[in-house]
Amino acid sequence: MTEAMTKRFTENAKRVISTSLALAKELGHTYIGSEHLLLGILSDGTSSASKLLYGRGITFAETKSRVIELVGMGCKSELSTEDMTPTCKKILMSASTQVKSTLYNFIGTEHILMALLKEDCVGARLVEAGGVDIP
Repeated sequence: MTEAMTKRFTENAKRVISTSLALAKELGHTYIGSEHLLLGILSDGTSSASKLLYGRGITFAETKSRVIELVGMGCKSELSTEDMTPTCKKILMSASTQVKSTLYNFIGTEHILMALLKEDCVGARLVEAGGVDIP
């Protein structure tokens, strides 16, 4: 992921990406996927996206447990943003594209969440499993 791409990301959105990377490392995963982006969003209870999810009963602890059930845990790994899955990269690009069609000059956590929910991915399925309907 290039600096030019993240230039328009809010501090919260940048934190989501860095936290996603850290959580994937901690879990011993060899990639950064949509489930890690979702965990990154949930890890910060102050962003608009995390407040929305928490308000719907989707919590960090429960989602992390579900990720471990689905994907397992390994030994801590070394990763960089280059280890994002194609879907993860697509989500971030879609968030950027969404913003271009609006009056916003920034990409926030809400844009990342909206893009994630539009994909057929583990992150979206975890949200659905938490009881949230995704149209």
